[in-house]
Amino acid sequence: MNRLSAPHLTAALVALWLASACHTIELAAPANPKVETPRSQTSASIVVEPSSRTLSYSFGGTSAGLANRFEVEVGETLMRYAEAYCARAFQSGSELQLEVEIESFTIAEGAGQLVTRFTVRRDGETIFAPHYMVEGPPRPELPGSTGLTTGAGVAAEGSTSVLRESLRRTLHDVLTLTLWTFFQELEAQL
Repeated sequence: MNRLSAPHLTAALVALWLASACHTIELAAPANPKVETPRSQTSASIVVEPSSRTLSYSFGGTSAGLANRFEVEVGETLMRYAEAYCARAFQSGSELQLEVEIESFTIAEGAGQLVTRFTVRRDGETIFAPHYMVEGPPRPELPGSTGLTTGAGVAAEGSTSVLRESLRRTLHDVLTLTLWTFFQELEAQL
């Protein structure tokens, strides 16, 4: 009969405990994205660059409570949001190709920060190429905030559910502001 020694058993239990404390943050596409202009008769499709599709932001340790690790699925969520915005603003088709690339997503000083680059092509020619750096509103529960307090296994002012909801809200905020701005400016370019 094989038995685990106390150090091996302890290591296995700690690994299991840490793995069970991984929280994935992602959002479904917004049901009714806010686009200020009437739906264009122009057709468009959105393409998220391959390196951006899988982009995630990870953090854990003392900034999230010792037992917690968070994976913010920025790329996958951006794809869902961008497709919803594009469907709201344009007819489905390929007259315009809207390409988006995430340059970075971070959380600093309690706020989410998203840097993106868009390229709009018509017949293979670039007609618009804006670059955005958007910062969401500060949230005291997020890492780097002056109001953040953590303890062993407890994140940000009380619980992982508070931190998880703050991450969802900040991801929503930066994506919504970025896409709303892009589609407003694109309308003016067409």
